[in-house]
Amino acid sequence: MKKTGTVVATSGEVVRAERDQEFERDSATDDTRVKTAVSWLEEATLLSREENRVQVFPSSLRIRNLEEVEAILAKTAITGIRRKQLLDITRHLMNAPPDQGISTDELAGVSGLTGGMLIKAMADLEALGVARNDLAVTVFVHVTIEGHSQQRLGQAAQLESALIALMREAAPDAEGAGGIPLHLAETCQALRNQGHSAVRPDIVEKLLRSMGRDGRDQDGGKGNLRLRKASRNTLIVTLQRSWQALEQTANLRHQGAELLLAHLLGKLPKGSRGKDIQVETTMGDLLAALTGDALLRSSGIQDMTKLMDRALLWLHEQEVVTLGKGLTVFRQAMTVYLNSSGGQFTVKDFVPLEEHYAEQTNVLVLAGPGSGKTRVLVHRIAYLIRVRREDPRGILVLTYNRHAAAEIRIRLRHLIGDDANAVTISTCHASRCDWWERALPERRARRRTISTESSWKRCAN
Repeated sequence: MKKTGTVVATSGEVVRAERDQEFERDSATDDTRVKTAVSWLEEATLLSREENRVQVFPSSLRIRNLEEVEAILAKTAITGIRRKQLLDITRHLMNAPPDQGISTDELAGVSGLTGGMLIKAMADLEALGVARNDLAVTVFVHVTIEGHSQQRLGQAAQLESALIALMREAAPDAEGAGGIPLHLAETCQALRNQGHSAVRPDIVEKLLRSMGRDGRDQDGGKGNLRLRKASRNTLIVTLQRSWQALEQTANLRHQGAELLLAHLLGKLPKGSRGKDIQVETTMGDLLAALTGDALLRSSGIQDMTKLMDRALLWLHEQEVVTLGKGLTVFRQAMTVYLNSSGGQFTVKDFVPLEEHYAEQTNVLVLAGPGSGKTRVLVHRIAYLIRVRREDPRGILVLTYNRHAAAEIRIRLRHLIGDDANAVTISTCHASRCDWWERALPERRARRRTISTESSWKRCAN
């Protein structure tokens, strides 16, 4: 690594570039340790960290098992280490959870390839027909049952069109007129009178919020309309484009949604029936379903990708379908500018770092949602009480919200029974309020004492 200039690298690439391998200990904590080290170097003005540079490599596998990959590789001149690297990458992609992205650091860890060599390996897999540089999408649809996806789409589209017409009739000059109140209950009754018997206030609000998301990719991110909740039954609606633009956007979105849903249903086996049936497709195939329609092409749409994104999300927002996530390989690299004056991280720079670790007494569990943080904490508390024989009355558990506090309380009671009742489990806010309530009588008593002493002194004088 040069002593001056710009460095763009991921945490994993930094660790693997360390020749003595003294820094590399646990791949699960590499990212945290590297970013912590960079932060301290930045504190010492030896470098400055700028924005991340993220590269995304959408990828969907075209094979069902490793045997197919081995058969493909057997027909090529690829042998030895290169074949193993490609197999290792493919195996990791196949075993990855369908709703999570994969970092290039992970693929580098399993294959031993980094940077351009890893990108070349991904390109080789695409050239061999093992993977496709396209974002895979999982969608769940409802078929041949009451409330199937086609029925839901028809109801949502008709209701939205009726809602727009109703609002336009009530406020034809709303454009540029500021916020106009919309009463949900009265609006629902008016729509029921038109035959939309299943409409509810939450459905109307959901449709309005979807309209507010339309057009955000134009004119500086301004949606077609803006909503503000005035009360439980009233929304303040501000029209930010014309009624004609609002209607045209909704109609095009309905057309796109119909084509996308037809594509998804067309990928199901004949005779499929049920709720939340899984459909696998790609963004490329979904886009082709729109670009292949002559009527939609003649409507003058300049960017069909934007229509695809919005129509797909609208289907999800109105619960016509449920979107899963595609398999995405990403490289999230840091951009670091090295100080041209050079220098080393000296003893004086270590002083605040030593103080930091000297004061560090807690254990930090750093993980994403659903990874088991609560389980780790609950089992640690149970261990302290049952194995270490700690007094449960001396244990305080703080959470950010009441739901988390209740969840910990239930899990802990399931593990250690009535002993859990002695553990103090509270939200940060409730704990603060409790502290003030306990401190208040003491403060009042202190004020009374001071007041009495002052009165006595005045009398003595």
